[in-house]
Amino acid sequence: MRAEQCRIGGLSQFASEVHTSASTEQLIACAAASALAQLVGDSVTICRMDHAHARMLVIHNAGELADCEQPWPSAHTFPASEVPHVRQTITSPPSPWTGSVDDVETALGDRELLRKLGKEHALAVAVLFGDTVWGEMYVTRSPGRDSFDTLDVDVATTMAGL
Repeated sequence: MRAEQCRIGGLSQFASEVHTSASTEQLIACAAASALAQLVGDSVTICRMDHAHARMLVIHNAGELADCEQPWPSAHTFPASEVPHVRQTITSPPSPWTGSVDDVETALGDRELLRKLGKEHALAVAVLFGDTVWGEMYVTRSPGRDSFDTLDVDVATTMAGL
């Protein structure tokens, strides 16, 4: 129960920070830092969905980044169809996704992405703006760490909806 109370307190603090952010960049940085803390993640990526072109734009990466990642990439985009889990997280209705590099239920493309990033587990949720999918929050954990559980999914979904 104590861990759940800490997470509720963390969500409350995050909600307050959301409402006092002075800029979109500050809000995104706050969301990334809170996701790492609340979900005990090793890295987080926040992407914006370009619905017109079916592409994801990487806005911010934080935490323990792979060599191929930059904190604030200037123009890193990829087709939404390129990463299998994205279809699940951004379709209507959006649905959270978890996967692991050694889980045969995780699509090959998602396992390859985890290997490329040097991570073992991932959790992705849609970031909502009202009823519209704005983008995605993708949180990872390094090898040797526990996979994401249902409480992690609930916390991430709540964060992404604030």
